[in-house]
Amino acid sequence: MNVNFPIPEDNYLESFQQFDSLALSYESASSSYGWLNVDDRWIRDRYVDDDIDTSFFDWRRIALPYREAVAGYYAKKYPELPISAKPDDLKYFFSASEFGFNSGCEFDTDGNEVKEVYAFSLGPWPAFRNCLIEHDPGEAAQLAAVIFRQTANDWRPVGNRDVQNPLIFLKGLQAGNAVRQNVRFTLFRLQR
Repeated sequence: MNVNFPIPEDNYLESFQQFDSLALSYESASSSYGWLNVDDRWIRDRYVDDDIDTSFFDWRRIALPYREAVAGYYAKKYPELPISAKPDDLKYFFSASEFGFNSGCEFDTDGNEVKEVYAFSLGPWPAFRNCLIEHDPGEAAQLAAVIFRQTANDWRPVGNRDVQNPLIFLKGLQAGNAVRQNVRFTLFRLQR
């Protein structure tokens, strides 16, 4: 382990495993929500607000800079879809799919083109990462340390292993498997 990286928290792996299990249950609500175009307006088909377990995850407990980073990506990439940094808009947009590995859902923009909505852990990763480094360097360093350690024995280790600063290491990471796996948990941990 690089001596300048923090040692991952003692219970990180256990907490992550518990999160991963509960995230599957949380996400089960999202399986029936697709995008539907009604009168040139995109809405969530069969969306029921109360089906989403806000005791597990609630955008109202995520600080504004992170919400802006995530919403900003989707607003730019998918201007047809309703999204803003308001917690209720993010809840509606994701509809309990924040922690999924899939690419989200697809929507037909004009009868000819189908757009895929990239998952949180893939699309907004660079903006979210930069926001995390700026607003919570301790959590960013924790994420970097976990990824650094998890990928140390990979055939092709992730990131620049010579970097001594965990924040610089994190800044250089693309949205690969280790990032996608752990950034979901980081978002969950940011709830205050």
